Parts: sequence; C-alpha cells; structure tokens
Amino acid sequence: MKRKNIFSISSQDQFQEIALEVFKHQYQNNSIYQRYCNFLEQSPKTVRELEAIPFLPIEFF
Repeated sequence: MKRKNIFSISSQDQFQEIALEVFKHQYQNNSIYQRYCNFLEQSPKTVRELEAIPFLPIEFF
C-alpha cells in the first residue's frame, strides 16, 4: 500500500479514498477481519463507500 500523508487530507472524497485503501489493506492482511467480512459477504470488490466498511463489534475486544 502506498503510504499517503494522512495529515494533508483536504476533502471528504480524499478521506473516503484513504479509508477504502485502509479497508483493502486490512482485508488482505488480517485473516480474522477477512473471515468476518466474508461472513458478512463484504470485500474490497463490493465495498465502494465509507459507510459500507464492516466494523468489528466492540465485543470482539
């Protein structure tokens, strides 16, 4: 993943782009999160907006 300077985010669109990149990275590199997303039938191919990113329930921690 190409690292961007998150402190230079200047718009909602840019924030969403970075959030989707982080989601893709986590999906590809965190097997527990990937299994959770697969259970919800979500993946980087299906998630196209910030609100669709699956968040782990707080009870997991």
